[in-house]
Amino acid sequence: MSLDSSARDEGGEPVAPWLDVLVDIGAPDVDRLFSYAPPGGLAAAPGMRVLVPFGRRRVSGWVVGSGDGGQPPAPLKEILAILDREPVFNQELWELAQWLAGRYLCTRAAAMRCMLPPLVQGDRTAGVGLTVSFGPDELEAVRASLVRAPAQAACLAVASARPGLTRAELARAAGVGGQVVGSLLARGLLVPVLAAAPEAASCGPALNREQAAAYAAVEKALGAGESAVMLLHGVTGSGKTEVYLRAAAEALARGRQALVLVPEIALTPQMVARFTARFGARVALWHSGLAAGERYRTWRSVMTGEKPVVLGTRSAVFVPLPDPGLIILDEEHEPTYKQEDQPRYHARVVAGWRAGRHKAVLLLGSATPSLESYRLARAGRYRLLTLDQRVDGRRLPAVHLVDLRQEAQSGHPGLFSRLLTETLRDNLERGEQSILFLNRRGFHTLLVCRRCGGALRCPHCAISLVYHRSGYLRCHYCNHARPEPGACPECGGELQHFGAGTERVEEEVGRLFPRARVLRMDADTTARKGAHGRILAAFAAGEADILVGTQMVAKGLDLPGVTLVGVVSADQSLHMPDFRAAERTFQLLTQVAGRAGRGGAPGTVIAQAYDPDHYSIRLAAAHDFAGFWAAEAALRQKHLYPPFGHLIRVLLADQDETRAREGAARLAESLRTARAAWEVLGPAPAPVTRIKELYRWQLMLKGARGPELRAALKEALDRFETAARHRFFLGIDVDPHWMM
Repeated sequence: MSLDSSARDEGGEPVAPWLDVLVDIGAPDVDRLFSYAPPGGLAAAPGMRVLVPFGRRRVSGWVVGSGDGGQPPAPLKEILAILDREPVFNQELWELAQWLAGRYLCTRAAAMRCMLPPLVQGDRTAGVGLTVSFGPDELEAVRASLVRAPAQAACLAVASARPGLTRAELARAAGVGGQVVGSLLARGLLVPVLAAAPEAASCGPALNREQAAAYAAVEKALGAGESAVMLLHGVTGSGKTEVYLRAAAEALARGRQALVLVPEIALTPQMVARFTARFGARVALWHSGLAAGERYRTWRSVMTGEKPVVLGTRSAVFVPLPDPGLIILDEEHEPTYKQEDQPRYHARVVAGWRAGRHKAVLLLGSATPSLESYRLARAGRYRLLTLDQRVDGRRLPAVHLVDLRQEAQSGHPGLFSRLLTETLRDNLERGEQSILFLNRRGFHTLLVCRRCGGALRCPHCAISLVYHRSGYLRCHYCNHARPEPGACPECGGELQHFGAGTERVEEEVGRLFPRARVLRMDADTTARKGAHGRILAAFAAGEADILVGTQMVAKGLDLPGVTLVGVVSADQSLHMPDFRAAERTFQLLTQVAGRAGRGGAPGTVIAQAYDPDHYSIRLAAAHDFAGFWAAEAALRQKHLYPPFGHLIRVLLADQDETRAREGAARLAESLRTARAAWEVLGPAPAPVTRIKELYRWQLMLKGARGPELRAALKEALDRFETAARHRFFLGIDVDPHWMM
């Protein structure tokens, strides 16, 4: 069935003769728009999700446009069902999906899927006052453009004359249906009336000189109404969060919204407490730990402007704020801002796109900026704001390096060095708190046979199983688990445990200090909803003396009672097969050291390492970011690695190793024959050669210009996929942050 342009919906508005739908299928050959007839008697507006017939299947899709009154493509199939009561995305997010597809070489369906909330036949948000998004002199021109939509024109006239009506009140006053108001909201002609925020200067502690200068720069940029990117480089404990709060208040005072991103769910409880103390119920929380219904309701409340401050993890970069004036990335260097599934976007890059579109300020904050951001700041592309001193004149912690080789040679090969053991004991006697950091969960990292030398490995992945205190061995890639065998499955030999994880650290603390109260914070103890907040709240309240944890405890936390941080293995990440290994080591050590001495008492850090003279460890101990930049930048520039060059990683995986290897070789050869200004590295087996039964081969494109690399790879992939009879699992990572 098809409808002509004279058809009307229940609100009296003309129904488009056809609708353009992007179907939710990830295959590149269907990455285009398909035309469908609207369902009889109903109007599906752009921004809604629908169910459509596609071949012999029924698939969901997104309405992204409507017919313009010309002749519709024929024959048209009819939309089977409308899955949303009102639009769940706007024009900006559709434009963003198209940009993501080009920037990260994925399909538009993959981009839409990662952006939008779970499908919930949800609540209509009520109680939010609405007004028009244009001035009074523009009303007649806008109404004239709606000559074929008189109900919408009448609705705008009422909204202009009586700003602040809720959607239900506005529909009644204008005599139109609720869908008319929904259409105007989706088009951006109606926007929420946002309550003004308190003046920034009236709340919060007084700013010191450096904080005041940083805030003044952000305030000036917000006042200018131009897009700007600023890098707030502040040492740990320098008061970056207070600058964020003042900047967010300024954005709200100007009738705009603020988006604040944090790298870990573990950081949200403390940040939420600070933002809700300042902004109350206007703060929305967004992260993967929310239930589907919570995510949907939050999405709607943000889209309508009811919640003008959004605080969340990586995926919050897509929330549909009507007019964000400020976007903040706290700990902007963190690799968790990089998505590791398609589309493999970086939240910092997406935030930059949105800030440019809305003429907003993007504020990047870190004590250890990414080399990409720092280079742009040095070049003048970003404005560099610095906080060199901790608030209230507090000193940075003293860092002591312990050489574990010397410890072993002197007859003390234990998990804790003598210095760390003695300092922990002194801290406990003084009633002060400590953090012990080891970025590896579990109890032992290897189970090795004394007879044949083999390590127990996952049957599905080329990775060793990790022993947990529960008595089970677990793969941290596919989650395969099995009980610990009594003997080697291959030869019957005796098994021996090697390595240590956070469970082992917790047990060692209990052995050395039986009366110490210990909490552990890692992926195992925080699996349940709300566990992050409960653990941190208990530790902050003084219910434990020692907090043992992975990288969750290494960044962003403000725990004034902590005076000692012990890094059990400072060089654990240093020798990974990744060009960013030294940078990650420097960042982790600097960040975890920064948890000490944030209260009245001075802080101490003891970092144990087998290679304490490596420049990343030595310079982190000296709190010398400039020295690290100089050393690391020289190496990166020599080899044309980011931030001086660009990379694209291509991963081919298959259940048959020969097919994976040969497919990677064909693709590499296709790229090499182009003879352009880039280098093809590989193909080679991935560092983890098999995951979930798939053998993995990879190749790398390296060059000076990112757009050239993307264009070359897209052309080669088109040829490769056309010629390949066998469909591989193909992973494309533009600007990769993880090489495993």
